[in-house]
Amino acid sequence: MDRFFVNCVIISWLPRRYCHLVSFTYTFIHLLFTRAHISSTYFGNPFLPYHATVTEMMMTLKLVGLAFDVNHEYLLKKKLRTNTETSEEFEKDFINPNCMDMFHYTFSFMGIIAGPHYRYKTFIDFFDLPFSVNVPKNKQVIRKLAYLVLYLFLMVLVSNIWPIPYAFSEEFYNSRSWLYRLWYSWTIFLNFRLRVYSGTILAESICIMTGLGAYPSITEPRSGHGPTKAFRKIKEIFFNIPLVTKIIPLSAGKSVPDLVQEEYSFETIQNMNPYVVESCTTSREEMKNWNMCIQYWLVATVYKRFPYKKFRTSATMFVSALWHGIYLGYYICIASVPLYLPVEDLYVELFLNNNNGKILDNIQFVELT
Repeated sequence: MDRFFVNCVIISWLPRRYCHLVSFTYTFIHLLFTRAHISSTYFGNPFLPYHATVTEMMMTLKLVGLAFDVNHEYLLKKKLRTNTETSEEFEKDFINPNCMDMFHYTFSFMGIIAGPHYRYKTFIDFFDLPFSVNVPKNKQVIRKLAYLVLYLFLMVLVSNIWPIPYAFSEEFYNSRSWLYRLWYSWTIFLNFRLRVYSGTILAESICIMTGLGAYPSITEPRSGHGPTKAFRKIKEIFFNIPLVTKIIPLSAGKSVPDLVQEEYSFETIQNMNPYVVESCTTSREEMKNWNMCIQYWLVATVYKRFPYKKFRTSATMFVSALWHGIYLGYYICIASVPLYLPVEDLYVELFLNNNNGKILDNIQFVELT
């Protein structure tokens, strides 16, 4: 709770010109403080269980992301003073949260444990706009749950054929060849991915059933961000429906026929694209479709804001590793991405983007999987 209250003071009282930097610095220091078990080792506080650690991670994204959104609004208003023409960019991101708004956003059951991450504006639109009560939800949830059954079946199958505990046994290291041990790591990672897919589907289904992240498809929403166009269309829909439907849409359970017939998208809370992750042939494409809402946060708060352009990718991957934890494996896996992405881009340009690249494409697909 101390992290929330301090960020509430930072966002509410500090100048919006630099409140995002203070929020980022404090929140990540706090995250490292608990991750390194400093509070447990030196102050006698209990060790955090796994689910509490995940909740901490999601709170970090929400609080820091909100501070950056507040700063973004400040920059937009500053730009508006020097630009007399009104554009859609100036109409979509104006927010003015108070401490109670921040509390409800931070501790909302939607996304607090397993994600997905979504912006404060998405949370406010859930209440202010009529889409959440008018969007048809059942068909989309049933489709996702059908994939959940498949992933759970595969996860149980893989766990029984290639159990993870076997990798820690003496037989595994004394009787198996290095080639077998290398191949066995692929089955462990497959098991991990299936677990993540299953949890992500359940988390996304909760958001869909509440209607969070529902926007008309014409707005072309993007994961984590929300609508990217047709902002005036949203305002027209909002101001043209009866006032009573805006005020009490959930309690009354009423819907507007025109809105029910609208085509909706839940891309805003789409956090994972398993098909692309499992079938893509480049690491860059795989990253873009894994934890997409988190990828958006990293791009919006680190990549686009980092002052030195040639170090943006390195800074983004380092913050990602820092957010995941303090174990060396995170830094070897995540922070090493900037080292091989340029090589991969060169490889794609020279070999895959020509008529003879199909065989090499298939070889790289095997390497990635």
